[in-house]
Amino acid sequence: MAYESVDKLQNALGEKVFHYTKDKKKAAGRALGTMVEIITYYLLKTWGFNNSTSIERGLVEYGNEDISHNVEYSLHPIIKEYGVAIPNDGNSITAAKILKALGEKNNITKFDKKNNNLLDTHNVLRNACTIGESKDSFLLTSFKTIGQQEHELLVFEQM
Repeated sequence: MAYESVDKLQNALGEKVFHYTKDKKKAAGRALGTMVEIITYYLLKTWGFNNSTSIERGLVEYGNEDISHNVEYSLHPIIKEYGVAIPNDGNSITAAKILKALGEKNNITKFDKKNNNLLDTHNVLRNACTIGESKDSFLLTSFKTIGQQEHELLVFEQM
């Protein structure tokens, strides 16, 4: 079914899908926004920007460190890339687990560990998962391959 405008689509979604909510147009707008964000992320990934993409990163406004605004996606230069293998034991893939595997071969002591899971026990995946931050860079990870015995992950340091 085609709609003449996003507003008409939002109204139709509000009436047919989100009719039970207090503000059905607002709920429909959020749902449409989420769909646009998901499509945008996978377009960036398809275009080869996976390792440069950060999600929900605060950007300083007008050069004033006290004012920042979270943006859905930002693109950053890659400083370093690492590969790491994590056993597929059915458990969560946590930042701590990845950093431990990565730290055995690389000097990553400058990073403060984040408490994010790349993959949780319900198989919910966190795209562009931040696992560590330092003063001037951060570490993110994503899957390279999903394996029966082990997973291969990409870890990238972004400026």
